[in-house]
Amino acid sequence: DFAKERLKLIEKGSDGNTISGTIHFEIGSADALPFQDNEFDIVIAQCILCFLKDPLPTFREIFRVLKPGGHLVIGELGAWSTWALERRFRATFLGSSLW
Repeated sequence: DFAKERLKLIEKGSDGNTISGTIHFEIGSADALPFQDNEFDIVIAQCILCFLKDPLPTFREIFRVLKPGGHLVIGELGAWSTWALERRFRATFLGSSLW
């Protein structure tokens, strides 16, 4: 599975040192997060929302796992940023599987 292989690379770190004791990684879907209700003080949604056709289920999940009074941090490039346009071009004309 591609996601599991990528996760192994991430956990190892670019310098070859493992970070598994510091950060815990999970594979899941943004609209069905594998966490309990009210589990996090902060949720960071980095470059995900612009890729969703319908962000409402993801926002429901984010607020489900966020503790009352918790914080949501959103970082987006925008669906029509230069980076996003390049990715769309690669997917459409070069057959990239990453878009």
